[in-house]
Amino acid sequence: AVAASEPMLTHRASNLAIWATGFGQLIVYAAYWYAALWLINDGLDWVYDALDDAPVLYMRCVVLSAGVFFGLSGFAIAAKWLLVGRWKAETFPIWGWRYY
Repeated sequence: AVAASEPMLTHRASNLAIWATGFGQLIVYAAYWYAALWLINDGLDWVYDALDDAPVLYMRCVVLSAGVFFGLSGFAIAAKWLLVGRWKAETFPIWGWRYY
């Protein structure tokens, strides 16, 4: 009922706005995954340094796995709270800065 009473948006985004928003999102995703893979690669190098000692190797695998899981999950949660955590329900044009 509430959605039916809201006015229709008549904003039509330009092709430049659509492509710029998509390109910006692609750059952010690429940077995030590049940083994550770089950290995992360094972590695997740290794990491989202990290949001759099984207990140390096991503990390093546990530490790296937990660090990757909690690090990436914590980053996503922190980013959500910092970027959109305090937003209120409202309407805004699609393909704009706020949408990005």
